Formats: sequence, C-alpha cells, structure tokens
Amino acid sequence: IANSHGYGRNLYVNGTPCHDCAKVITSTDIKRLVYVRDPAYPQWAQSYELLEAAGIMCLGLNKEALDARV
Repeated sequence: IANSHGYGRNLYVNGTPCHDCAKVITSTDIKRLVYVRDPAYPQWAQSYELLEAAGIMCLGLNKEALDARV
C-alpha cells in the first residue's frame, strides 16, 4: 500500500469497510480512504468514527455517479 518513500498512502476499496477492516486500516500508514458508499451497511458510523479518530480522511463515492461515468 505504501512504498519506502511514503507515497501511496491512499487506499481505494469497492465498498464500505466493515469495523474489523477499519481496525486493520488504522494500524497502517494510510492517510486517505476512498470507498464506494453502501447505504445497506448500517455499521459504517462506527467504522467512520474509528478511522476519523486515527486521522484518516474518508472520501465516499456514490455508485450511481461512478456508473454514470463509465
């Protein structure tokens, strides 16, 4: 995810990270998480709070908007 120069501190995922995944992400040097929003995942608030407390910026993208660009 990150190289020896500190670049690549962005993580791109194709869904909303679960709480266990959020814990793993906070143990890395990730600085920004870009994810596709999943409104069906109600526990996102807990994951978001954990990531935010670790200083990780979260950027959620709407699947519909992404589908429209393809």
